[in-house]
Amino acid sequence: MQYACARKLTAEAIKEDVMKSTIKNALLAFMGSISTAFAANGAEKTEPSLLLYLFLGFGALIIVFQAIPGIMLFFPC
Repeated sequence: MQYACARKLTAEAIKEDVMKSTIKNALLAFMGSISTAFAANGAEKTEPSLLLYLFLGFGALIIVFQAIPGIMLFFPC
């Protein structure tokens, strides 16, 4: 590693250089390990399952039960 004349050779500067090179090497290793995703060629036509309908119904119940107190705040009895 080369240090400029104006830069003091301190333990902090050395740690910073080591950290930068470590991060650079980790990123290079990560980028080198990335590969393309292999997707299926064409979508299969399937009907939605019961689990999907239960999930959507549960979400609708949450919205309704959260909206009821909000409506009650705007229109007090």
